[in-house]
Amino acid sequence: MAEKDRFSDEEWDHLTAAPLAAAAAIVAVGHPGPITMLKELRAAGKTIKRGRKRKDLPAVVAEIVAVDPKEPLGNGNASDYEGLYEKSMAAVSSAGEAARKLTPDELDAYVDWVSGLGTATAEAVTDKGDDDPVSDTEREALQEIERRLRG
Repeated sequence: MAEKDRFSDEEWDHLTAAPLAAAAAIVAVGHPGPITMLKELRAAGKTIKRGRKRKDLPAVVAEIVAVDPKEPLGNGNASDYEGLYEKSMAAVSSAGEAARKLTPDELDAYVDWVSGLGTATAEAVTDKGDDDPVSDTEREALQEIERRLRG
């Protein structure tokens, strides 16, 4: 039996959309220009590719990571960062509801994966003169992502 069979199609879509939604939320809180946005999204893409090669993930998380997610956020104004953040966090909350079917170990691995993707996105660009690549607003968003995923 595939791990996916433990979830409804809608729940599975929510679980697989959360990594992309987390990356989008991190991009949104930084209000980036086009170059910064590209760097952050590229970092997210690289992290997804690396995740697909990992052998230490629980089967269900490995199956989630292997899926190319559907666009969870729909179309909207690319410069509406507040709207993007809200849509992204709503998608993360939906994933958190579906994640209730995961075992505690699976949930930990899933949250670590999604949070790690968000962290990689945040670390992609460091402001000049700042030693910490993760800003306070990005750190708060990462904490909120984890809280919503854990319910």
